[in-house]
Amino acid sequence: KADNLKAVKEVVMPAYTRLADCIKALKGTSTNNNGLCAFDGGKEYFNNAIRIASCGNLDAEACYTLLDNCRVDLTTSMVRAITSSPKVLDQFTTVNYTLGSVDDNMNYLQQLIKNDYPALPDHDVDYMQVPDELADYVSPAAYLIPAVDDATHNTIILNPSSIANDNSLLLTLAHEGYPGHMYQYVYQRSLKNVGLFASVAPLTAYSEGWSQASEQYVYENCKFGKDLGTVVFTNNMLSSVILPAMVSIKVNYEGWTKQQVFDFLNDQNLGYDDYVDYLYNLSVDHPLYILEYALGYAQYSELFSQVKAKQGSVFNLKSFYTQYLSYGPAYYDMIKSRMLGD
Repeated sequence: KADNLKAVKEVVMPAYTRLADCIKALKGTSTNNNGLCAFDGGKEYFNNAIRIASCGNLDAEACYTLLDNCRVDLTTSMVRAITSSPKVLDQFTTVNYTLGSVDDNMNYLQQLIKNDYPALPDHDVDYMQVPDELADYVSPAAYLIPAVDDATHNTIILNPSSIANDNSLLLTLAHEGYPGHMYQYVYQRSLKNVGLFASVAPLTAYSEGWSQASEQYVYENCKFGKDLGTVVFTNNMLSSVILPAMVSIKVNYEGWTKQQVFDFLNDQNLGYDDYVDYLYNLSVDHPLYILEYALGYAQYSELFSQVKAKQGSVFNLKSFYTQYLSYGPAYYDMIKSRMLGD
């Protein structure tokens, strides 16, 4: 412990100080305030980077088409839910998706999924509180990936200051815990056919696709009602994930200006200046960040629909989850070929 503390004080902290000084010295020297395609070779770089980020070997144009199809599907689901239950529009801004404490929500989630998801091996979970110094920068909760050779002991980091104002704690814990990240890691690392390399491969789109689909399952099956859950989920996915990802492709691959971003979002009835500025700046500053989430969910959702359509009346949710997870973390094109037989 003393050696670790000494290393942090004498090596790690000075290194971060030097890094901060170098970054400060670079401020104001940028020659490009637009997307990656404005750099020499930037368009080609983005096209190659998005293939990796997608976990599906998809180029930029294929990714945009996939996301646009997902946008249409989500919008259709939202309209159907509102048509079925018009009252959800009144509940939309007032619903509080939580059942009390963290333990209350986690226990509820375990019971909610037990009939549709394969059972987990024995495991435990501890909760760690975010240090006060990081509270302003950390989300309400985050799952810490466990040791590669032991997924029986798990940790979820909690941020009390954010949880206090989180009106969707149930869904936060669905994403991070059951049936999201923690469920996936505990289950897949118990499989004998999944090697260590697959277990540690940084396939963010795969893991985030699973966790966002896990949120969708909880929204649509929890006690608050399916139609309301569908409207809340589709609204969140469209405004926070799918549309930002579509904008990022256009900004970084085609060189869209802020005005073009406004025109696109205005067609979606979302032409608000603050939202336009946020998405444009996010696309320029972090070109691939939101794409991993969006492309992971879009590919998972497409595969789910294709398998369900192919199997028809014999489709079984638990069987789908069992087969999908049995391959371990993997690229979607491989999973698709095995589950669809293409």
